[in-house]
Amino acid sequence: MFENLYSKSHASGENQETAYVCGEKLVGLFDRSAAMCSALATQLNEEGDFDCRGFILGNVDILEMALSYRPSVLIVDPLEFGSPDISRWSSVVDQIRSVSPETKLLGYTLRVDGDTLRVAIEAQLHGCVGRNANLQQLKVAIAAILSGGVYFDPGFVPLLSRILGKRSAGADGLSERERQVVARVAKGQNAKEIGSALSISAKTVETYKARAQTKLGLRSRAELVDYALSQGLWT
Repeated sequence: MFENLYSKSHASGENQETAYVCGEKLVGLFDRSAAMCSALATQLNEEGDFDCRGFILGNVDILEMALSYRPSVLIVDPLEFGSPDISRWSSVVDQIRSVSPETKLLGYTLRVDGDTLRVAIEAQLHGCVGRNANLQQLKVAIAAILSGGVYFDPGFVPLLSRILGKRSAGADGLSERERQVVARVAKGQNAKEIGSALSISAKTVETYKARAQTKLGLRSRAELVDYALSQGLWT
């Protein structure tokens, strides 16, 4: 249950769908603490190219909120759904996606361990960040997800390869450069950023990306991101 920290529309009975005209990059932040929601949302909005709105546990169902606001990203502590349990988390995620298919979930949790990571991956969250992360790391996670990538707290990195199971290099038919490009696409980097990091042109990046998709039989960026995550290419 969530209550809008900034709107009294439900208390006054006005139509929630007219309370806020959703933008393409609306980010919803959910937490039990009103003070934390307000402070963190304010900080995230500074120099950001998205609109972060804070919500606290209250009288509004999370599904109602997702349906009415249809945010691009929902930030929520998965532990609000109970202990790490794939069936419970998957059920919540599926219900949110059923009312707002384009919404992506970013976990923001105190637990940075194997159980949390395993369930976050199985429930198909697009990322998970520890509450001890600095503000810039949270901004990077949001930016990566908004651009079609995924992001997991560096604290999860040692656990990723064990949980996902990496393929041996070259087993999927990709060249080393193609694998590097796929990994950076999964992190949400654009062609110009990837080219700069790898000292190649943006056009060459697109060529490597296209070749990788052809070899893997993938048709979209989203499928490429899912593949990179499943193979641990971005760790």
